[in-house]
Formats: sequence, C-alpha cells, structure tokens
Amino acid sequence: MNPEPSTLAARLLQLLHASREERDAQARTALNELLLRDAAARALMARLLVDEQALVSELRDESIVAILDEHSPAMPSLPVRSSQLPARWWPVPLAAAAAFLITSLGFWLWQPAVIPVVENKVAAAPAPANVAVVTQTVEAKWKGAAFKADDRVPVGRLALASGLVRLQFLCGATVIIEGPAELELTSERGAEVHSGLVTAIVPPVAEGFTLVAAGWRAVDRGTVFGIDARSPDRTEVHVIEGKVDLHHGSDASVRSTLTTGQAARLTAQTLVEQPAASARFPRESEVIDRAASADRRQLEAWQAHSEVLAADPSLVLYLDFESADHDRGVIRNRASGADPRTDGTLIGGEWTQGRWPGKRAVALQRAGDLIRTQLRSELDAATFMMSVRFEPSAPAEQTLLLSPDVRPGQVYWLLSRRAPNVPNHGLVFIKTPEQGEDLRLAAGRGLTPQEREQWVNLAVVHDPAAQRVRHYLNGELVKELPMLDATPLRLRELVIGNWGYTRQPRNLVGRIDELAVFNRALNDAEIRALVTSP
Repeated sequence: MNPEPSTLAARLLQLLHASREERDAQARTALNELLLRDAAARALMARLLVDEQALVSELRDESIVAILDEHSPAMPSLPVRSSQLPARWWPVPLAAAAAFLITSLGFWLWQPAVIPVVENKVAAAPAPANVAVVTQTVEAKWKGAAFKADDRVPVGRLALASGLVRLQFLCGATVIIEGPAELELTSERGAEVHSGLVTAIVPPVAEGFTLVAAGWRAVDRGTVFGIDARSPDRTEVHVIEGKVDLHHGSDASVRSTLTTGQAARLTAQTLVEQPAASARFPRESEVIDRAASADRRQLEAWQAHSEVLAADPSLVLYLDFESADHDRGVIRNRASGADPRTDGTLIGGEWTQGRWPGKRAVALQRAGDLIRTQLRSELDAATFMMSVRFEPSAPAEQTLLLSPDVRPGQVYWLLSRRAPNVPNHGLVFIKTPEQGEDLRLAAGRGLTPQEREQWVNLAVVHDPAAQRVRHYLNGELVKELPMLDATPLRLRELVIGNWGYTRQPRNLVGRIDELAVFNRALNDAEIRALVTSP
C-alpha cells in the first residue's frame, strides 16, 4: 500500500496523477472533495495553474472544480522558467514530481501576488487582468457579461440577477455571491460590493483579502465573513468566524475590529455594532446542496423531454445513451418503431457522465474508438443533431458522423480547427453528388476555446427543397449555404466519432450524450426549441 502523502502539495499531485492517468474514479472524487472543503488546496491549485501553463491542458476536466481556462486571451504571457514542465509530465516518477511541486509552491507562496508580464516590443492596450475563476454556478442569471464554471473573471463589473455563484480569487479567497448582486472586482485580493449578499471564505494564505462596501473596507484577518448590501440604505458586515478589521475610506487606521459572532451596520461616517446573523449568508455546503438539486431538476426535465422527442415520427435515429446494454456496448435506437438492427454499437470508448450527474454519455478517446449503426435509410431531407463536449487535446479535424459508403449520397460531418482563412474551416458538411466532385459546405465558424471545453449542441440541416445546407451551434444559425445538388443521402451505415480512410487522425476526442437524425429539414424555430429544452 502506498503511504499517505505528508504534505498537501504531494496529496494534490497524487490525486491528480491517479484521476488523470489511471482514470481512478475514487481519486477523482477525493480530489473534488479536497478542493471543495479546503480553501488552501484551492489556492495552491489556482496559483499552480496560473503560473505553469504546461499543466493546464493535462488537468482540464469538468469534474475538477478549481481548474482554470488555458485559453483566456486576457492572461498575460509568462517567462519560461527552467523549472517549467514539458507538455506531458505525468510519466516522471511521482517523488520527483512531488518535489518539483512542493518547491514551486513554496516559491509562489513567498512571492507578492503579482503575475510577471513579458514586455512586448509593440505597445498595445492591455486587456483587463484576470483576478478570479468561476468554480460553480447554481441557476445563475446574469445582467451584462455572463460567466460559466471554469471561466476566468477579469477586473471589472460583475452583475448577477439571480442564483448562486462561487468565485475563487487568485490569492486563494473564495467568495459566494447570491443574486441579485453587483460587485466590482478590483484585484486578486479584493472587490467592492455595491449590492447583494456576499460571503468571503479566506484561508491563511489569503489573509488581508478586502471587501469594500458603503465607503468602508472590511479587511480579513483569517476569517469567514459576510456583506449584506441587499438594501440600498442599509449595509452590514457580519463575522461568521475569525476576525475583521474595519477601515473608513482610505484611512489606514483601524476604526473597529469585529470577531466571531459580531456585526456592524455601516453608515456614512459611523458604524453601529450588533450581533451577527450568520444563517443569512450562503456557505459552501449550501452551494453544493443547491447545485445537486438543480442538477436533479435538469435531469428530470431532460428525461421528460426525451420521452416526447423519442415519439417524433420523423426520427430515424435517436441515441440517448441511457437506453443501452452497457456491458455489451449496445445503444438502443429509441426512435419510434425503430428496427433493433439499427441500434448503435460502441467499439472501444468508455461509459462516463453526461451533461448532468446521473446522465450517461460515451467518452471517445483513442484513435479506434467509435459508434457504428446500420440505418439502411435513404433520405432526401435530413437533420443531424449532436450534444458533445470536446477535449483540449483533440485533433485539428474531428469526425462527428459519416456514412462510409464511397458512392453518391455519402455524407461526412466534421469540425475543423484550421485557420479561418483555410477552406473547410469550422463546422463542415461534405456530400458526394451523383456527378462531379464532393460538395464541401463549410460554416467558416468553429468553436471558441471556451466552447471546445463545454457541452455544446451541434446541428446541420440538409434541405434540398430550399436548396440549402444550414449549420447551427447551440440552437442558433451559424451559416446557410447554397446546395444545388438533389442527390439523396444514402445512410446504409453510419460511423459516429471516427474516420477510417487515412492515417491522418480525425477521430473525435470527447464525449457524446445525445444524437438524433431526422428524415426532414427542421427549421430555425424547431432547432432552437430542441436545444433550449433540457
């Protein structure tokens, strides 16, 4: 049995290695729990991932709650250090890697909380610095700029209309916001609260974290405290645990110190002390419980929607990855009256979690992973829809779906990450006509770095009556292209998530949790309705 690591840094590294390389579900759960309950662990992870860019692509996983987005254009460039790791570092012996991590973290924790920036020869207006990352949202609705889990948040205004949001500041402090609320993020060590209910959970590494409200500065001295600014004429500071110093305006002197169980109502020049009302402030456990409840509601709503969708008479293929023989890898075609011979077969791949806890999906990772089905169909009009989440390590071209028959009526649907000025960029639909060369109908719009790492809904409509092919992303029309060919689509067999004709890797690397093929051309409103339903 391996000995239990004696340091937090080594423990983090061990769990990351086991969950990423060994696909150890227990290790992944343990990592999630450690990051959820231990603010110091989140601070170490945040600082590690901000500074060591080589690690980010290896650690991206929707279930690791403290991971940052590697693709933010606002992230300043960092000088390469001799200690920086190569892109694939996990094969390094664990002891050596742990020693590196401990040494690096020790260096970071003794440095000022400033990220070094490489000077550019050409002066340019700097983008706002990222100071926090969204680690969880619960039924969040935004006013203005919207954020999702794993998004970085720059200096500036953050306005939440309703719901709960948990932010991890780069200094290590966690802030839970309950809407309606409006904050101004000022640095990685603080923010100004204009309205709303805010809880700050501050580990020792982030001591000095400051929230400004009603002209007063509440400076943490190792604590959990809250700001209640829900009423425009009444702002209060409540110390749930620990100690907070209160300063008026820019005055450096401490006007008052509040400790556990104490609170103060803030006025323009004075403060009125009162007992703390700790129960009114959202805490970590409440975020977790409300998130779990929201996930259950979404799953139940999707299940009801799925029953209605399966009854649509125009469906020829509907794989929801729930109705399946998971041991044999057989995925039932839930289209009404479907022949069992049209069921899908998973070749390679793994069963995993879909869009919500409790929702099944298939993970395709290796070059040979795919889903195969025999539709034995010939369609004039058709609509293809897929709910998918890509991995950052995916090839530049990824096969979504194709009919492998090399003859007229063959179709090939893919996502290309080539440069925008290269033909066939973005979402591409290729069709083999009766005569002439293949028709290559490209949207010219792919996925942003953020979209490539979250669940998206992709759709393409083959509409010979309108002589059009239409590409959709998350229910919105991306591109409509002319298509003068009337050759029907011959879908004798479908291969999902792979391409087998060349050595160039074009396999899908990611997860699929829903796929539908209709024998008609759905219109914009129908596509939008299907996507906005759970």
